This record gives sequence, C-alpha cells and structure tokens, in this order.
Amino acid sequence: MEDPSKKNSNVKGIDGTWREAIKAAFEATSSAFPGGEILAHLDHKSFKSWQKNSIVSFLGEQNIKVGKANDFC
Repeated sequence: MEDPSKKNSNVKGIDGTWREAIKAAFEATSSAFPGGEILAHLDHKSFKSWQKNSIVSFLGEQNIKVGKANDFC
C-alpha cells in the first residue's frame, strides 16, 4: 500500500473534473460505509505514468490510502 503522507513535489496537480470525481466517489463511499476503511485502487494499465502519479499525489493530499490488489482480499 502506498503511504499517503509521501508526496512527490515534481508532480503536476490534478484539477477540474478529475478532482471533483475523486472527491465525489470518496464521499459517496464514506456515506455508504460509515466507519469503514476506504482504499483507492488504480489500474496501472489504464493511466500513463504522469497521470497515475498526479492522482496518487492528490489522494495523498486527501489522506486517502492507495491499495494494491492484495490489500482487497
């Protein structure tokens, strides 16, 4: 699992629709599972490296943990 407190300062931030979509998904999941541990998962083949890095950085700023496939079993 990637530590959300580790931030990459060389990453271009995300904004606009991506930012709002991630926030909305997190808030909806938090409402559906109050008190539950919420992890994000990124399919590495769906994003270019810079896109993944930007999203992971944003998730870290929001204190949202990023899990790997084994974290969900």
